Amino acid sequence: MMKVAIIGCGKIADEHASALVKIPDCTLEAVCDSEELMAKQLAERYGVGAYFDDVQTMLKTVRPDVVHITTPPQTHFLLATMALDDGAHVFVEKPFTVTTEEAVSRRVVQVGAERRIFRVHAVRFPAEGRPRIGTVAVFHDVTEVARLEAVRRDFVANASHELRTPVAAIRGFAETLLDGEGLSESDRRTYLDTIHRHAIRLGNLVGDLLSLSRIEGRQVESEIEPVDVAALAEVLVGDSRERFAARGLEVALAAPEPAVAWARRQDLEQVLSNLTDNAIHYTDPGGRVDVSVTGDGERVVVRVSDTGIGISPADQERVFERFYRVDAARSRAEGGTGLGLAIVKHLVLAMDGEVTLESEPQRGSTFSVSLRAAPTDAA
Repeated sequence: MMKVAIIGCGKIADEHASALVKIPDCTLEAVCDSEELMAKQLAERYGVGAYFDDVQTMLKTVRPDVVHITTPPQTHFLLATMALDDGAHVFVEKPFTVTTEEAVSRRVVQVGAERRIFRVHAVRFPAEGRPRIGTVAVFHDVTEVARLEAVRRDFVANASHELRTPVAAIRGFAETLLDGEGLSESDRRTYLDTIHRHAIRLGNLVGDLLSLSRIEGRQVESEIEPVDVAALAEVLVGDSRERFAARGLEVALAAPEPAVAWARRQDLEQVLSNLTDNAIHYTDPGGRVDVSVTGDGERVVVRVSDTGIGISPADQERVFERFYRVDAARSRAEGGTGLGLAIVKHLVLAMDGEVTLESEPQRGSTFSVSLRAAPTDAA
């Protein structure tokens, strides 16, 4: 026996209640309306044992198999969502015009505490020319699909903007050189340096985009293997000491003993390189960068800490997004692409690891990468 409840009274609800009570294997268990008196009158007319003026109370008390909604259009989608969340099937009367035998499809947005998007397919019921009882509507929650579509659109827009800037600079200065008879050697040198700088930035951006595409497409070139993270960090810091010195930064490495983790050597090297680059870019001269590697037998953790500008709590939630910059002007001046931390996140996740951030504005940041530990004698 199928238990049915009606939400929304009035003439339409009365008509549908009259039809529902005649359907075999169907019992009208409850009616609900914001006007308690109207709900009570309808319940008495059709011998319904329960009536309510609150939808949530009705759903929790009666637990209907089907909820038939006859409310005005501005409320029925919210009510349908509540019923669907409670496990009931939903009939919606006139969510939009359904006058033919063919199904109608619409995209519906529910705005409230949580914005949700539905793809609704509806058709009159029953079909095949029999007298109409109502409309059957199927709600598909496509909120996540819509979010991914928005992410894709934002990515294309951001990538186009980031590519346009160096291309425009290269084109502009190249045209000036071509048309600039009488330019001094100093001006020519300045323009060529600018073209070279933007060409490097363009190459870095294209390289990072290709890397991100490869990572997100799971196009890995090697399997996870035991990697001595401490030794890798030591090599990386040693190779970068001149860069730290050129920026007036002090760097220290704390890796007292071998720490072996399951990783991809090349990917882990890129992760550590991106994190140290990030520390260099956002730490003022006279600051300090600390790299540490620790292990407890289960996890190996690499921490890159700096005394830089730090990151506000609002920005911390977004620093791993593609093209998101805490200080856009500073990042571009340093030649950053806005993709470094996004690459870090995806590479670490691809190695079954975790990356976290602790930061305080004007005091510095600490990025931590945690990987599964491997036997120390396996590297």
